[in-house]
Amino acid sequence: MDRFYKITKYPCCVSARTEFYFNLLTGRMIFTATSPLLEIVVPNSSIGLARYVAYHSSVGIIPPAEFKGDETIVGILQYGSEDNILYRVLIRSKNRNDVETNARLKSLYRGSVDDSNTLELLDADGKKDRSALSSFSLVLDFGVPGSISIPVVNDTLDLTRAITPPRFRLELVK
Repeated sequence: MDRFYKITKYPCCVSARTEFYFNLLTGRMIFTATSPLLEIVVPNSSIGLARYVAYHSSVGIIPPAEFKGDETIVGILQYGSEDNILYRVLIRSKNRNDVETNARLKSLYRGSVDDSNTLELLDADGKKDRSALSSFSLVLDFGVPGSISIPVVNDTLDLTRAITPPRFRLELVK
């Protein structure tokens, strides 16, 4: 992930560390996260098709502004490029115990769940358009409460086909 400058704020107690990712060319902050950034790569394509996914839990030492005063927000998923965020999805739960969990960010590709920090879309090798960013899902693993799976089709998060445990709700925000 040599496309970003990362600053980490470490907690002293039960909070999770919060990482801030800045674009190296502009200096602009792009992502905040409480788990490692996931990089999505289309082999033999341009850097313009590289995507990054960040998950910021409400247990972070520094929460995003959306969390203030809303105890139903468990976290926020961010999907975008090195220049800007394309989608922000609030993860909500009415169960207070879910709010205190830092989910693990994973990917689902070719029928296999992977928790590495890089997803290489081998089926899209050499494609040059946004349709290359398809046929995979982003997975948030909350452990006992279950996992959320959000399909990606043509570089778009398909929340209508997302799979969520009954206690969770997804909300697209800008």
